Amino acid sequence: MTSAQYASPLTRVRFRCVRRLLVQLEETGRNFDDFWASHELRLSQCLALRRFEDDFRRMQYSVERHLADLAAMTEGGDTAQRVDSLIRELEQFENEAQVSHVPRHAGFCTAEARKKAIYRGIWMTPPRL
Repeated sequence: MTSAQYASPLTRVRFRCVRRLLVQLEETGRNFDDFWASHELRLSQCLALRRFEDDFRRMQYSVERHLADLAAMTEGGDTAQRVDSLIRELEQFENEAQVSHVPRHAGFCTAEARKKAIYRGIWMTPPRL
């Protein structure tokens, strides 16, 4: 005879209770893992959207600032030296404008990344406020 046959009924009840609780714990762990996978995806989508919105606002501000700068460039050169100086200023302005238009997350803005993002639903998930 085994020791389990000699165990008291109370010990057997406790053993079954512990086994039942372990099964519940494993099920709760699986449910939490499923929940976390879903929630993590939503969080990463929201973060990607927030980064895109932030980049868009920065880009919009930059474009407005550069348009104002261009509108202020009305001077014409009277001499060849002044024309050369204005050309250098315009080239410098062009270089600065190109650098300021590169988004922080430029890799996310490629066509392939956009297709993947749309497929995963990043662009379709409205932000929760």
